[in-house]
Parts: sequence; C-alpha cells; structure tokens
Amino acid sequence: WGLYFLERKQLLLSGILLGLSVATKQTAWFMAPFYLVFLLQHFSKRKLFSFLMSYIGTLTLFYLPFALWNFPALVSNLILYSNSHPLGTSLIHPIEGYGFASLLYSLGIIHSIYAQYPFWIYQLVLGTLFLLFFLWIQIKKRMNLTYILYCSTALTTVIWFFNRYFLVSHIGYVILMLSASYVWSLKTGRNIKKQ
Repeated sequence: WGLYFLERKQLLLSGILLGLSVATKQTAWFMAPFYLVFLLQHFSKRKLFSFLMSYIGTLTLFYLPFALWNFPALVSNLILYSNSHPLGTSLIHPIEGYGFASLLYSLGIIHSIYAQYPFWIYQLVLGTLFLLFFLWIQIKKRMNLTYILYCSTALTTVIWFFNRYFLVSHIGYVILMLSASYVWSLKTGRNIKKQ
C-alpha cells in the first residue's frame, strides 16, 4: 500500500505505511533503499523531508518501547532469530528446504541440520553486491515504481536462499511478488515526474 500512495504522491501516508511494513515484516527492509532512491529522483527535498518524518516517526513509535524495555532482545529477535535462541543457548531453526544450506547439507559439507554455519557471510556479501548493483541500475536509468518491487523481491530471494532455510512458502512469496510486479508494470503511466 505504501507504493500505491507513493504513486498517488501522498508521501505522508506512503511513509507511514512503509514504516509499518519495515517495523513488522523483515522482507520490507529490502524495499527501503530502492524506495529512498526513487524518492530522491522524483520528489523535491521538502516532500522527501515529509516522507522521512512520517517514516522515521512510525518506526520510532513502533520500536522505541521494545528498545527501551530490552534492546539486546530486540536485536536478537530481529536479526539473529533463525541462528540462535534469544538467550543464546541453542539453535532454533534446523536447515531445511531448497536453498544453499540444504545443498551444503546434502553434499556433506554440513554434517547436521542443527550445525552452526556462517550463512550470514554469504547473505551479507552477496546481498550487498546485489543491492549495490540494483541501486546502480536504478540511479543510472531512473527506474519506475515497479522496479522497487522487482529489486526488493530479487534481494529478498538472495537473502532467503542463503539462509538456514528456503521453504516452499518463500518460493510462493517470490512468485507472487514477481507476478504482482509484472502485472503492475503492464499498467501505463508508472513514471512520476519530479514534484
């Protein structure tokens, strides 16, 4: 919905909705950089400021109580949740599905579905490379709104594929988002003139 309001040039609502998305769903994290570049390319500094205030304000309202209550637990649950127990005592999620982790397990490189392995290194390196490549294309070609969906979906896929698990539900999400991006791109007038 944030993109819908962005297309309608209602940046205050778009910022609030992106803030809610980022606060409640990690897949939205990968949309934020593309969103910001799009805003920088298509809107004035004043409108960008309005968007950023609504976006940051929403994130602050959502996360501040949790950060004040127990900041280490917040970070653990947001970033480290699939690799370790919140108390750091054991692994939560076994290796399963169709991703890189399952490939390493089936090849015998990882000997147990509960074995620790630094998947985050692959995610960080490859995710950063993909992010920079997609942002470079976006900046170079001034892409439209559907590009935000395509790129955030591709980046999410890279991160998920190199996670401990890459499940059928993840594949379904990727197919759904790519399909939605394609259908949305069929509609004309997706380019927004600078406001």
